[in-house]
Amino acid sequence: MFRIIRKNLEVGKVTIPYKPGTPAPPGFLGAPEIDPEKCTGCGQCISPCPTNALVIQDKRDQDKRELFLSYSACIFCGLCEPACPY
Repeated sequence: MFRIIRKNLEVGKVTIPYKPGTPAPPGFLGAPEIDPEKCTGCGQCISPCPTNALVIQDKRDQDKRELFLSYSACIFCGLCEPACPY
């Protein structure tokens, strides 16, 4: 454990502090948004998600499916968007 602490102290900070008002880096797609009016529950967006942040839940009593997105698991890669036909 002390070896890890010593290594962290030697390396120092490796991230850049956030400065409000700075533009997003190129290629940043932002947080995905699900439009419930357009979503058919087909599930095509689930398989390309590398972190399994998307989950479909069947509601049999209402005869519909709902798509849920966990922002805590999402890495904002944007692979779900081109996979969605709608």
